[in-house]
Amino acid sequence: MRWMAAVVLMVVVGCCGTVQAQEAESLFQEAVQATQAENYDTALAKFEAVLKADPNNLRYGNAYRLTVIKINKAKIYERCIAFFQQLVTDNPKAPNAFLNFGYAYVDKIPVEGAITQVLLANKALGQFSAALALEESWLGLYTRGNSYVYWPAIFGRTPLAIADLDKAVALSKQTAKRSYHARAYVALGEAYWRLNDLKKARQIWQDALRFFPGNEALQTRLQQDDKALQALLTAHFEQGKRVDTNVSGIWEEDGTPAVAKLKFEEIGAQAGVRFIHSTRKFTGKHKAQVLQMFTDGGAAVAVGDFNNDGFDDLFVTDSDTGKPNHLMRNNGDLTFTDVAQSAGVAGGNEAQSVVSDALWFDYNNDGLLDLLVARFGTPILYRNDGPGPDGNYRFTDVSKAVGLTKFGNTVAVIAFDIDNDGWLDLMLGNYFQPVNLLDLQTPHVLPNNLDYADNGGGVTLWHNVPLENGVPI
Repeated sequence: MRWMAAVVLMVVVGCCGTVQAQEAESLFQEAVQATQAENYDTALAKFEAVLKADPNNLRYGNAYRLTVIKINKAKIYERCIAFFQQLVTDNPKAPNAFLNFGYAYVDKIPVEGAITQVLLANKALGQFSAALALEESWLGLYTRGNSYVYWPAIFGRTPLAIADLDKAVALSKQTAKRSYHARAYVALGEAYWRLNDLKKARQIWQDALRFFPGNEALQTRLQQDDKALQALLTAHFEQGKRVDTNVSGIWEEDGTPAVAKLKFEEIGAQAGVRFIHSTRKFTGKHKAQVLQMFTDGGAAVAVGDFNNDGFDDLFVTDSDTGKPNHLMRNNGDLTFTDVAQSAGVAGGNEAQSVVSDALWFDYNNDGLLDLLVARFGTPILYRNDGPGPDGNYRFTDVSKAVGLTKFGNTVAVIAFDIDNDGWLDLMLGNYFQPVNLLDLQTPHVLPNNLDYADNGGGVTLWHNVPLENGVPI
């Protein structure tokens, strides 16, 4: 079908994306090594190149900024800010790029005078808000909320801090607990300290300590009397003091990888499952007007362990006249063997029928997966007969015996137990009206509306009814 071209395109694009991701990670490691060797010009250039390739990568941006902080020169901070300015301009839908941009403003604050520090802090808030407009994440809410806390109460931003941090706390309760989630509780208590509500602040920290009993920041604040706490937090929020913007704890914490440790490699050819799908060629006077732009047949893959050896096997369809389908038995070593012919499931693409989809399901509850092949035509149900004397599995076409004889131009099929009787039923989705597309007598077969058609093929629902002996054929 036409959608197959889109699938192929996505696979190609996906493979290209994988290569780019691999190259980006390699370049990132080179940048890290250059930083460690104090070869900063090379490190910065490589970090910038890798961020252009993957602008939403929080980890890459974090390492870039930490290198800038290590250099700690005004012109390098300016370079970093200018880089992120261009990065978000080029990538306006990348929330983590905006977060890193905001952090870059915060990173520069210690090297500037008091007035510029306020301007930088305000610009940082703008970037954090831009990130949250794209994605309301825990990190975004905590970051902006914590930034508001740094503003004295006279500026009126403390209520905004409380609103953000309340949301961050609520979000953390909806996911698996992470130690860094305690930061939102710490900052929320500090926001109430800004409002001189020490009772509320202590209550928040005490409640949080039940969830994070070993958190040093919570323990330290709760151990202080009011006077000592005032001194502690006044020093903590001293204007111009460097704020820790290192967010590596999010992916360094066990069980919380921000960057996947896995990758995908395309191994179709070496696994023996690289096929070219052969489309059906429609002929006749209505071909150009009706069918060629909508369908050339069906390309589908069904996954299931038909021989119960613990390895998933593949059934890959073809569609052109006489072309065989493929039953790819998993050899357990990342290779497959086509056993469709010997198993008896290669057929289906006859002169008046086009294979379009496939489904593994155990229709007779014998513990062996059977195979339903959907077609533009009548469906085929292959019963899994299990292994023969030679150990090879074989299938028998029982379509007529079980009553699956209704014609339909089927494009999808699912199995489910509609009445909870323990037997799987079938639903077939049919795109076109039930007319033979290979022998059209009229061009009037298309749906009358792409969204609300009332003249399409509809669905057919097949109820699995056991026979007198309690078992389907």
